[in-house]
Amino acid sequence: MVALLVILLTILLVSYQIEKLIQGRFIRVHKERSRRSGYIYFYRGAKENWRQVKIGRTGNLDQRLSAARTSNPYGLHVYGVLKVRDDVWAEGFIHRKYANQRLFKNNEWFRLTLNLMIYIYLIRDAELTNAMRIKYRQ
Repeated sequence: MVALLVILLTILLVSYQIEKLIQGRFIRVHKERSRRSGYIYFYRGAKENWRQVKIGRTGNLDQRLSAARTSNPYGLHVYGVLKVRDDVWAEGFIHRKYANQRLFKNNEWFRLTLNLMIYIYLIRDAELTNAMRIKYRQ
């Protein structure tokens, strides 16, 4: 009887410890994957091939486009910009949606097809996009 009680207590203790480990792991994963509002942008260098577009995300749109503008001496052509509640998820969704249009594996450059162009036009924030076009062109 005592042996059975010891076995039951051991099982309860082990299951409690496993549950705590799982909860701790979940909490860490959840904290790492917390939502972050930000922006999704679509641009190319002004003198680069017009049939390609960079699709990326950022928490600070001005800082990101300013850095891109610095590395493109002729300015940027901004196709679209939009504010989102979860920039990591939104970027991943668009990258998966147009995965077959990637120029190279594991980068953010895509072929600008008519389908993608229409998609950008429909989801962009027109006012914000126009402001960024003016600010970061030549």
